[in-house]
Amino acid sequence: MHIRELLFFTAGIGFLSLAKAKNILQGYSTPKTFDISETLKCIEYDIQVVEHWLSHLHNYTQ
Repeated sequence: MHIRELLFFTAGIGFLSLAKAKNILQGYSTPKTFDISETLKCIEYDIQVVEHWLSHLHNYTQ
């Protein structure tokens, strides 16, 4: 079981490195279309993201 955990850990580090390289080369591909100082829009956006995740979680656990 130890070898399996090491394999998953190594694969995770590899994928994390690839994601970081993509971010450095291409930048963030879908940035927010509004400024961080627009507090109400930020809150609404965050709530929408959480609702979206909860919807997917509900579908996944059915």
